[in-house]
Amino acid sequence: MINKPQYNTAPIGFIIAGGTSSRMVGGDKLLLSICGTSILNHVINGLSPQVDSLIVNANRNDLDTSLEVIPDLIKGAGPLGGIYTALKTAKERGFSKVITAPADTPFIPKDFVSRLQAYSSNPIVVAKSQGQVHPILALWDTNLLNDVESALHKGERKMLSWIEKYSPPQIVWIDVVDPFFNINTPEDLALAKKRLSQGSS
Repeated sequence: MINKPQYNTAPIGFIIAGGTSSRMVGGDKLLLSICGTSILNHVINGLSPQVDSLIVNANRNDLDTSLEVIPDLIKGAGPLGGIYTALKTAKERGFSKVITAPADTPFIPKDFVSRLQAYSSNPIVVAKSQGQVHPILALWDTNLLNDVESALHKGERKMLSWIEKYSPPQIVWIDVVDPFFNINTPEDLALAKKRLSQGSS
């Protein structure tokens, strides 16, 4: 009798933190504070209760976190390279599903993972809000690993165009205030501070 691999049913979470903060004048956005907590830690606090365990994908070692930090396994591959790193790491550790989120979305909703998991029979499930699909805010099957690796070696870098062939379910949040608001500019940071101070999440 051949023993089949044992996979964890709860997803592992990866925060994709590969951005360069090029539009954030005055500092590294992941280390900037919103109401006393860094942007990165807001993401960690929102996502960690929803997953089995949580890892940060980043090509640096100066982040303010006690979480494990894993750099890109294929350098210079953009966000899809972060997905590849997440899938490969997850599969090696016995997970069949991976949840990913960018490191600059501090208002991740409490039902983010559960709503995506409701469609987990699909290889990819993505979040959508304000008419926009968020390819990094997604649930992935680790069986996609070889396909992602092949795409990267062919020079693929565009997340949206790559996932289209899977026709992933788009799980829509219709909140008036966007739960997937991301911070790229000083103006975004000011809006996030205002929103958090008013208790809107």
